Amino acid sequence: MRILYLLKEEPDETVTKFMDIHRKTHHVDVIDLRENRNYLRIMELLEKSEKLIFW
Repeated sequence: MRILYLLKEEPDETVTKFMDIHRKTHHVDVIDLRENRNYLRIMELLEKSEKLIFW
């Protein structure tokens, strides 16, 4: 499964643990919206992802 994390703030310990666990068995992409405003790339990843997690 391909999972996309969209972050709107610094990930806390819980979020980091979730990402680490998901990375063991899934393909994980992470976009920090505070730094990355490349909307074309975000849309491409949204289309490819099977799950979206927004923090």
